[in-house]
Amino acid sequence: MADARPELSVIIPSYKDAKALSACLDLLRAQSLDASRFQVLVADDGNQPPLEASLLDGFPHGRLVRQSNAGPAAARNMALRHVRAPITVLLNADAVPPDNLLEKHLQLHSASPEPRALLGRFDWLPEHRSSFVDYADSANVLFAYHLLTPGEPVEPWACWTGNFSLPTKVLRDVGGFDESYRRALFEDVELGYRLVARGVPIVFHPELRCGHDHAFSIDAWERRAEWKGHEWVRFARKHGGAAFSILGGEDEPTQAWATELLGGWLHQFDQHPRRIAELKELCAELDSLDLNARRERAGAEAERARALIVGINTCAIMSGIVGGILGYTPDDRRRHAMAMSQRRAVVHSIAYPEDIGRTQRLLDVLPDNTELVVTHAQFLSSSKFPDDKRITLVRLPSATPDNPFEPFLRHTEADAFVLVEAQVIPTRRELETLFRFLGASPRLGALGLGRPQGRDHATSTLMRQIPTATLGVPRASLSGDSRHAVASGSFLDRLDQRGLYKAVLALAGG
Repeated sequence: MADARPELSVIIPSYKDAKALSACLDLLRAQSLDASRFQVLVADDGNQPPLEASLLDGFPHGRLVRQSNAGPAAARNMALRHVRAPITVLLNADAVPPDNLLEKHLQLHSASPEPRALLGRFDWLPEHRSSFVDYADSANVLFAYHLLTPGEPVEPWACWTGNFSLPTKVLRDVGGFDESYRRALFEDVELGYRLVARGVPIVFHPELRCGHDHAFSIDAWERRAEWKGHEWVRFARKHGGAAFSILGGEDEPTQAWATELLGGWLHQFDQHPRRIAELKELCAELDSLDLNARRERAGAEAERARALIVGINTCAIMSGIVGGILGYTPDDRRRHAMAMSQRRAVVHSIAYPEDIGRTQRLLDVLPDNTELVVTHAQFLSSSKFPDDKRITLVRLPSATPDNPFEPFLRHTEADAFVLVEAQVIPTRRELETLFRFLGASPRLGALGLGRPQGRDHATSTLMRQIPTATLGVPRASLSGDSRHAVASGSFLDRLDQRGLYKAVLALAGG
């Protein structure tokens, strides 16, 4: 009967995945467990347009609940309030459950005298098993099921809730999911930590197999790794760094560690996109081969692929941790990097007539998509400068304003600047690299140009004292400056007092 208490409840959060959700619900209708014995709860996490209640036709205990978009943790908690069964199964909307999945979950819980959580497999469908997914699995950066022992408890880091079940009372007693996690990332590991701390084991049952209908690209994985580092900070502030050793240590998310990791990220910043490009090229080549040739070549390239994946994963996590501690998200960093690459200006200050000739030399090395802002003294005539549409001339006022950069900031919308002293003419390569490295972190306040070094890639080192002849700075560093806002010191000194970092850039070669 429809009003009888179901034996099992299935919670599925949904956001922008209506097609996958519909396919998942069709497969739940085909379960060997009679539909009268389970409840299906779909949590609409702010879909536009909203999901239709008709999606749940055919489920006697089906229910659609809605909320404004707040993430899967909050969506599952909302559905949990309406659960009527003693056992709750958590599925993702892109799950592809076989017809006996719910029956197996129920049987395994019935066979256990003690409450426990059951972890099933959540495997990519064959059409999504690219060479990258295979390599990532072997490098343990995705769902590392091969590290788990069937029938044995797992550590909280393996609490993946795409195909997961536990007693409803247990889930409610531990407080459900932590809703401060708005992404589908770390909210399940954090739940697993609290379950294990309460003495509830999470037991791996590989016979609980479920497909995962989700294409996964290298770019999506790299973004996810950066968010993983960011969300780890939230976890570590709640439970301590030792509770989940994300980079192999037991570090706490302190300002000092953020500084250390930012230094490491800057050192690897130029290598990061190169590794991603190399991995993409390798995987695209492998995926173009027939199955036998692909297996043979994949084995031969396994060591190189693993090194690339581990390097990319480590750097992305480092960047995410830095942002989590310093107060910006991976999305903030990517927007910042985009701004540093798109609206750019080189600022050249002219004090004497003999310096005007250097303007043309700067135009000769000016990168594409870059403006040349020339500030000049009152007595210098604008007609003396080259007639070039890339130049913006700014006549300096006789009295220096509180913000010394305000005169030229009013004349340009650039987000990234390279300030050049009159006697110094940097190369186009130096300018391009300065602009690129400014995108590494929104907390990088200034980047001085140092000497080239023997490496094959540019690196940057955090320093308190940096060269000033050619100085890269974001707009925020300049617009937020005031000579009277801080008791004393130069512009670079004031960056320290504003909590912004300074670094020295060293190009490859030399």
